[in-house]
Amino acid sequence: MSRRAILIALSLTFIIALLAACAPPAATPAPESGDTGGKEGALNVFGAYATAIEEPWDGVIHAALNKAQDEGKIIYN
Repeated sequence: MSRRAILIALSLTFIIALLAACAPPAATPAPESGDTGGKEGALNVFGAYATAIEEPWDGVIHAALNKAQDEGKIIYN
């Protein structure tokens, strides 16, 4: 095999590997309605905080998650 053929084969292999890595992830099945508390499309979220909820950063996150739960977007535990 000539050097040019080897270079072309390696280049094509690299391009194919690169394109395969950039492919969108495979579709995952939707969770059953029992998994989300009956809310279709809701995401289960669990909050585990290192500090008290009264701390400013954790308080803002907690409030945002509660708002998202009130809007039916997530189930916040």
